Amino acid sequence: MSKINIELATEKDDAQLRKCIAQNSMKGSIELSFETEPDFFKAVAVQGKKVDVIVGRDREGEIQGFGVRAIKPVYINGKPTDISYLSGLRVNADFRRNVFLARGYHFLKELDSNGRFPFYLTTIISDNKEALRTLESGKAGLPKYQKLCRFRSFFIPLQTGNQNRNYEIREGSEFSLDEILRFMITNGSEKQFFPAYETRDFPSDFTNGLTNKDFYVAITGKNIVGVLALWDQKNIKQTRVKKYNGILRYTRNLVNLVSPLLQTPLLPSEGELFNNSYIGMPVSRENKPEIIEAILSYLFQNAKNFKNLVVGFSERDPLLDSLRKFRKREYDSNIYVVSFNGINLDKLNLRIPYLETGAL
Repeated sequence: MSKINIELATEKDDAQLRKCIAQNSMKGSIELSFETEPDFFKAVAVQGKKVDVIVGRDREGEIQGFGVRAIKPVYINGKPTDISYLSGLRVNADFRRNVFLARGYHFLKELDSNGRFPFYLTTIISDNKEALRTLESGKAGLPKYQKLCRFRSFFIPLQTGNQNRNYEIREGSEFSLDEILRFMITNGSEKQFFPAYETRDFPSDFTNGLTNKDFYVAITGKNIVGVLALWDQKNIKQTRVKKYNGILRYTRNLVNLVSPLLQTPLLPSEGELFNNSYIGMPVSRENKPEIIEAILSYLFQNAKNFKNLVVGFSERDPLLDSLRKFRKREYDSNIYVVSFNGINLDKLNLRIPYLETGAL
């Protein structure tokens, strides 16, 4: 059995981390490689205000796997609370049957031995059967993964549509950042795990340079009734199609042939990148989906520098209905609460879960 040393990464490990994440694709009908060029640590900075990368090194000092632990402020039952989000778990093929995972989680447990975080949040892509089998098993010292709910992500291509005339849509540059954040926090904080952003976070590495100019605002009269951000992150992370599996392996060309008629996203060739921008922080008064729909329609009519939008909502979020009229492809995952002793989910289920799609 190969010897593995578990420790925290430093910026000197950037090249090895970028290599490891690129070569460990996420399995599914569309096998995707999530890349972090040109700087791994810039890419993961959007996940939290403090980010630790736990790595496993072989005898030669080469990184054979890693996982990310990001601490960020979110709202839990309406109150700002620091939580820890787990992501980016990658293990090179030769080490997946090693005790690597168990030792990595033991390191995590020791890192948080002060009990500051009673649980962690994470997501696992529904198609990733290998990860689901391993992590849900609870074997070999792994923590307990408790499913909270389904998280539905969507790729929405550029498409035509009628603008909702009940709302006037303006660009965020016409509003102060404080105005936008005041509305966003007042309404968004009603959801579980909504990010507790502050004025000083815009711009910063935590938001990858977002400013008020990246927001779009719906108003009625003089009142803000909805906001969202168009969040371009191609400068720090990319999504590449590694290969197609199952029926898509044989039908991709046919799917693309009818995509213009159906206004659904074109599937890139194997090896190509998706040209995506994220929808960030979609919030509307009283959670009305028609307001977010109106802003999305405006974006499509005034599109710049993107071919697809990526947005996600939990299965219990009424804002899912804002996507009804748009042609789209769905890419599902599950939200898990992770703990070493198990927790009662009742208090977490009191409100609609929210995760920031561009920060997963």
